[in-house]
Amino acid sequence: MRTNVTLESLQIFKDLIGNYAATYTDEDLSVSKNMTTKGNSRRFESLDQLLGMLQSMSLYKLPENYVEVQQDFVLGVNLEKVQQTIQQHLQEQEMIYLVVGDADTQLHRMKDLGYGGPIILDIHGKRL
Repeated sequence: MRTNVTLESLQIFKDLIGNYAATYTDEDLSVSKNMTTKGNSRRFESLDQLLGMLQSMSLYKLPENYVEVQQDFVLGVNLEKVQQTIQQHLQEQEMIYLVVGDADTQLHRMKDLGYGGPIILDIHGKRL
């Protein structure tokens, strides 16, 4: 985003996340299901993709039938369940916003986001 609209961009993001469950529709669910099922089929198109999937399964200790279980879940999930999941796990008020930019011109505006004063970190993530 452009520096001069940092706050405005964050406000839009805050609004989108805060209203995501209410605005997530059957059409969105259909698109999500389509993208996920097509993505799953692409996991087997090349040896590199297959190896990547197997590495992820190993890294996260997923069961051998992980893709099958995921596919069954995606095909069977309904709008109500998705909206419940969004409401349960996507808590906008509990999110942490990491903003990297021009502190001289934008830092004073961050208080207008409604979360109090920003916490300033150095390049190593330590509070200043």
